[in-house]
Amino acid sequence: MKLIIAVLLSICASQSFSSTVESRSNCSKFDGDIPFAWCLTSPEMPSSKVIYVLHGMGHDEHIWIKDPESKDIRDEWANNEINEPWVIAIDFPDEGTPWALDDNLREFFVNTLMPTVEKSIQSKITSRSVLGYSMNGFSVFQLWFKNPELFEKFAALCPAVTKPKNKNSEIFDEIFDSLVKNSPFDTPEIRSSVWNKYDPMVLAPNAYALTKLRPFLLNYNQNDDYNFNSGTEKFLELNSKLELNISTIMTKESGHCENLDLKALSKFL
Repeated sequence: MKLIIAVLLSICASQSFSSTVESRSNCSKFDGDIPFAWCLTSPEMPSSKVIYVLHGMGHDEHIWIKDPESKDIRDEWANNEINEPWVIAIDFPDEGTPWALDDNLREFFVNTLMPTVEKSIQSKITSRSVLGYSMNGFSVFQLWFKNPELFEKFAALCPAVTKPKNKNSEIFDEIFDSLVKNSPFDTPEIRSSVWNKYDPMVLAPNAYALTKLRPFLLNYNQNDDYNFNSGTEKFLELNSKLELNISTIMTKESGHCENLDLKALSKFL
């Protein structure tokens, strides 16, 4: 009997210190002028750190709860005895697929979304990081160049760093149009002028001093399905002169956002 009681107490104790990610997550919606949805996952142990997760195509605000790679990151933290941060995964369902932070949406993200969501965090925030996949790896570049004061670390996985119309693929049209929101009747000169407001190749040479200090992790596939590796490699060539604070991991396997180095990512975050 004593043995049974001891086992039961052990099980109860382990359960009290090991909750599921679902039980620690609360998902909500904001129905203002720009609707958005988010899931906030609280850490098992007290934390003053926050990570924002910006998903790529095929995902939504539930990415941290449902995506196997998110579980792998959490497992790495557990294996290395690293306390989890608060995690905020967001989605703009009315923006369509894909969506990215153009300047209007970025300003809304900074001035409205972040204060709204962070009201639910029950501790003082001492640092924030941002992680973005694919199209929103591109959004991480926008925050790095334009709002470096808000985040301590930036991570972009297989980011959509490219030139518009450089490949006969529907994905490029979707990315460009979702970001710059031009009229289809605009001239190439107008489209190019708008694109220059977001192009990392253009933004990098004029980066803020604080941007240059902020660490940025870049993980991409050597042969990306959408040819994003070519744009990423051009950016890295430019950075060899600029010497921004970038750590680069090239995944040798082909694909898009596949076989990424989650161990390195978990340590970086």
